[in-house]
Amino acid sequence: MSIQQKRFNEIIQLNHHKEEVLAFIGLGSMHDLKRLDAYSDIDFFILVQSQQDKKIYMEDMSWLDVHPIIFSYIETRDGLKVMYEDGILLEFAVFTMDELKLIPFQEGTIYYKKPFIEEHDLKPQLIQSHPFDLNKTISNCLSNLYVGLLREHRGEHVAAFLMIQVFATSNLLKILDQHQDDPFVVERRIEKRLNVDYQDLYPGITHNKKAALTILNYLELNTSSYEALINKIKDML
Repeated sequence: MSIQQKRFNEIIQLNHHKEEVLAFIGLGSMHDLKRLDAYSDIDFFILVQSQQDKKIYMEDMSWLDVHPIIFSYIETRDGLKVMYEDGILLEFAVFTMDELKLIPFQEGTIYYKKPFIEEHDLKPQLIQSHPFDLNKTISNCLSNLYVGLLREHRGEHVAAFLMIQVFATSNLLKILDQHQDDPFVVERRIEKRLNVDYQDLYPGITHNKKAALTILNYLELNTSSYEALINKIKDML
């Protein structure tokens, strides 16, 4: 058993008997255990009875006191990050059952639930659909390149880097890998699925034009349209 599984089990054991704690759902590599390794954090949802319980569980970290905590903060209205002294990182959210019905999420593993809670109620009720639109994604990618190169020519190298080597590249990866296993972040585990030259895609802030040319070369393999905009981008290069 990994240290992450052991730690998560310790957290569950510390809290499962409490009346207000309804369930723990493991997500990410805590659901897909074949992805779990020494670098994984512990992703999970904890379900509690009421908004008052939620407030307490988001503000008072004593329910996680199975190992010394050195860092914690509230990241979103529902989510927190907590780090233990040994470097184990928790990334979790606190929900009531009513809230869980209203959010899209990838199905997880139910590690614990109260007997009166139905399994069905701990599975995604709202499916977040991201139908892939190839033409829109290509258009976004080309637009990212053009705007990025405008900023590069202006001397805004940081802004150009963001537009070219983050936004445009992300759109390119969606085009090349249309069945990514994480619907929220295409870059996750992309190296295992897509054989491209990442050194040329991400050459660094002083090589924005090189990155733009690499992206354009990949795009031209996938479409013969958009000739006018592609020619504009080539002029910028």
